[in-house]
Amino acid sequence: MNGEFVVDSGHLVAYEPGIRMKVGLSSGLVGSVTSGEGLVNRLSGQGDIYLQSRSIAGLVRFLRPKIR
Repeated sequence: MNGEFVVDSGHLVAYEPGIRMKVGLSSGLVGSVTSGEGLVNRLSGQGDIYLQSRSIAGLVRFLRPKIR
């Protein structure tokens, strides 16, 4: 990554030390509440970021039947 990237908070796994992160609302207070999006991570700098394609809730629903 080189520049700025906005990631939903449920999909960010990790990022390298050269990356700076700020947590903020997705589209202002009213927009965030009405859209259900909530918080996002605004990442900037140089380095790798690691994302997951499933949300945390989706990952739990996927794994729950596989764990005894």
